[in-house]
Amino acid sequence: MEDYILRTINLSKKYKDKFIVDNVSMNIKRGDIYGFIGENGAGKTSVIRLIVGLIKISSGNMILFNDEIGNNQATQSHRKRIGSLIESPALYLDMTAYQNIEYIRIQRGIPGKNEVDKVIKLVGLESSKNKKVKTFSLGMKQRLGIAIALLGDPEFLILDEPINGLDPISIIEIRQLLKRLNQEKNITILISSHILRELNQLATTYGVISNGKLIDEFSSLELDERCRRSLDIKVDDVNKAIAVIEEKLSTRNFKVIKDDTIRLYEYIDEPGKVTKILSINEIVINQIVVAGDDLEDYYINLIGGKANV
Repeated sequence: MEDYILRTINLSKKYKDKFIVDNVSMNIKRGDIYGFIGENGAGKTSVIRLIVGLIKISSGNMILFNDEIGNNQATQSHRKRIGSLIESPALYLDMTAYQNIEYIRIQRGIPGKNEVDKVIKLVGLESSKNKKVKTFSLGMKQRLGIAIALLGDPEFLILDEPINGLDPISIIEIRQLLKRLNQEKNITILISSHILRELNQLATTYGVISNGKLIDEFSSLELDERCRRSLDIKVDDVNKAIAVIEEKLSTRNFKVIKDDTIRLYEYIDEPGKVTKILSINEIVINQIVVAGDDLEDYYINLIGGKANV
């Protein structure tokens, strides 16, 4: 049986006559890094606010840590198991990093002053812990925000656009940090972002939201299959080409698609070799192209397709 940190069933939020979250059913397994994708205004932040209990559910259910929440807010006991950073971290700029975390620790009633040094070490801010936050770069502020979210050893970390506006080095640092938290601390992570090339290097599962509706949910393995790279070869004689590919290129890793096209999943970086072999064997190649999408292409096609339905 699958172990889920969070499942939502037809989760909805309505303001006046408009649904900003519309029957969202998402599934986050323990140990996932769940990439939550959507354009600005799609409903990502509203879903996150519903999960952490900042706004009330209009209808639908939420199962959090195997407890059914119903149309009520998450309880205090649930919230203690969640760390969150929603939009920009609220920091006291004239206080040091250490003082910021210690203030929140006391405010939340989390025991043990060693908690502060522990989360500072986790996010790699040891050398800057006594510096005032107003001297921090945007990337350091984000790491400090994540440190605050990690107070109390949460099982589930929720981050809303944590790499928005960061420079490339800071993005890499945040990515490495999140991978380490997931792999070494076994923290399940929900991360919303519109920087899809970065999510592609991080997430194990994806959910795509548009106009308040979750329109797709898939694993990284499913994404790889959907976006699998290939050589698409359009020929004049498919059967003859198949025989040549099997005999001369020693592979059956292909399939025939429409319009007399063979989709070859090997030799992707050697199209010249494929062309030469087929030509020597008197097969006319009408077209040969490298096909396959990345997450960004897949998302654009998905959203575009939905818009045109």
